[in-house]
Amino acid sequence: MKREVREDREQISAVTFALMLRMVPQIGEKTLGRLLRTGLSQQISPEDFLSLPSAIWRSQFELDKRTVSILEAERTTLPGKALEMARFLRLSEVQLITCMSVSYPDRMERFDDSPPPMLMAKGDIRLFSPEDRNGFTFTVAISRGHSPFSLDKQEEVSNSLIAQGGIPVTGHDRIPYQRLALTAQRQNRPVLYLLDRGLREVLGPEMDRPPFAAARIREQTFNSERDLMVSPFRLDDHSLGSNNRRRDRLVAAMSDIIVAVDVSPEGEMLGLCRRAQAQGKAVVACSEGRGGCSTLLREGAIPLTKSIDASALLQPAG
Repeated sequence: MKREVREDREQISAVTFALMLRMVPQIGEKTLGRLLRTGLSQQISPEDFLSLPSAIWRSQFELDKRTVSILEAERTTLPGKALEMARFLRLSEVQLITCMSVSYPDRMERFDDSPPPMLMAKGDIRLFSPEDRNGFTFTVAISRGHSPFSLDKQEEVSNSLIAQGGIPVTGHDRIPYQRLALTAQRQNRPVLYLLDRGLREVLGPEMDRPPFAAARIREQTFNSERDLMVSPFRLDDHSLGSNNRRRDRLVAAMSDIIVAVDVSPEGEMLGLCRRAQAQGKAVVACSEGRGGCSTLLREGAIPLTKSIDASALLQPAG
């Protein structure tokens, strides 16, 4: 019993330490990742960290003067704020996953040059792990300025892959992402959402709202027993242009199969598909899509035919 209490206290301390650092706007992601690796590996409590002399913050933790000034001003208030946030997350059944967590997905670290140091997740966490989930993951790549044809093609592909056990990886704000999620929702199949903003910004103050209007037609609350929603941002962060690019990278990172239905010859989506190809992911391209699809086919993407066989796509090369 004493061991369980100690481990529980250590877990609470680790969570509040991570949340405390995330609350300081001046601490960017690279610095946050470095602090988490140092602090959590050494089991530094929030109180111990904030009791350090400013000179140690600057020398050992490499914090700039502005960040040090904020920490000095909020030494006494930050631990309480972090503990209050930890309680809210626990009551809302939100899990905190840091770069030091066993559950942090390896594929994010492999795919992204700057993987997010902290994630907040609500729902069926098994969808995050290839070992735990029942099925493969996929997404459909459609650039901005899409045509009605591309959305119809997306639905055809998605229905086929979902019927084979596929779990769509998607966002919540763009029409193609929403259509992908709705295709799974209509069949009561799980969806893995990656967000471009904070969880509370999407789920609402009660942390239970479906992620977009069309999803609320069929379901009154977010189905946390079926779906998983993950955000690398602070709980109440709004969407920004750079957040969209981060979200798209995470969607690609978490997908076993990427189907390029309508990819522009320039831009982020083509780059993500190329990176996926280079890392050995199964990338399928539609010959009827825009120039980016033609580029992917020339560079070795698998042509999209009328029928798509997920088991063949997921076979190891050679």
